[in-house]
Amino acid sequence: MAHGWSITPGFGINSEITGWIPQLKINYFNRRYVPITSGIYAFAEGTVGVQTQLGLSSGNYYKNPFLQSYSAFAALNAGLTYFYKNDWTLEAKANLGTLSVSHLRSKPESQSTAVSLESSLSAQLFTLGITRYIGSGNSKSTIFETDQNTPYTAGQRYWEGRLTSNFNFIKPSAINSSNSQSINIGFSTARFVSDKQARGFGLSAIFSNLNAKSELYPRSSIKFGGATAFIFREHYLPLGKKLSLIGSVYLTGFYTMNRTKHPEQNTTEHSLNINPSIRPAIQYQLTDRWAVTAHIGTLSIASANLTLDKEKDYRNEPMNSFQTGLSFSPAYTIGNSGISLRYFPGR
Repeated sequence: MAHGWSITPGFGINSEITGWIPQLKINYFNRRYVPITSGIYAFAEGTVGVQTQLGLSSGNYYKNPFLQSYSAFAALNAGLTYFYKNDWTLEAKANLGTLSVSHLRSKPESQSTAVSLESSLSAQLFTLGITRYIGSGNSKSTIFETDQNTPYTAGQRYWEGRLTSNFNFIKPSAINSSNSQSINIGFSTARFVSDKQARGFGLSAIFSNLNAKSELYPRSSIKFGGATAFIFREHYLPLGKKLSLIGSVYLTGFYTMNRTKHPEQNTTEHSLNINPSIRPAIQYQLTDRWAVTAHIGTLSIASANLTLDKEKDYRNEPMNSFQTGLSFSPAYTIGNSGISLRYFPGR
């Protein structure tokens, strides 16, 4: 285990208005290590901190800073540490989830406040660095061996819940404004058929709403809702006594409704979609009853869809269309990721 403070100063340049942007981030971190094999450790890291940015003009165009940004955040990270030499390591780290509160002010007279809870893992969030451990006494080799047995037994069951939300309010002036809200909630459950295989099912629902108005465009709104049902099978590869790599095969059915309201045209779209996919994950058993699981992207294999579009133009005349589709185009999406907690009753 390791914990401490970090201070990260930064500097940027805005060439459009000949200004410079100093920034400062201060955060506290707490990290826990899990041995995988000789010289390699996985770790989970929690951080809390604050960050600020100021945009300062080098000329007389603005009397005050043209940019002021303040934020507070809490984040969960995961990564790998490799001891390639005594006390010297290569480390790869990615962000799994971040809760942030931020306030931004910029000229001319524009400001916004946002509260967001995001759980995602995208390629640009990976960082790679070199770390020097002082006084640790570590070496390239470790005394740990990878355990080939998982901590699970046949007949055992777990429950998993997910909740993500995002709320944004932007009002730069009395005429221009926008606000959006979204929430995604779901659960799944599975039963182990052996110590390394589990089968299960799940349900989820999503709702989002966007309203906007401006001096150039009339007021408009977009509402989106949907429901998902899926069945899956998981295969576990033990990496340690409590750490496992998971490969899952999913068959998912989606129903979505997208409704757009505009003074000149109203559109409603209903869609059904069936999609098989493969999803990798890493799971660490915190206690006998709780585990944390990092889902790392989705490999979509094929898709079958059914779509009904209902539109009304400015004369209120209906224009409906019906479409079907079947495609086979495997694609891996790393942004479709997140972190969740699993509960094992009766363990």
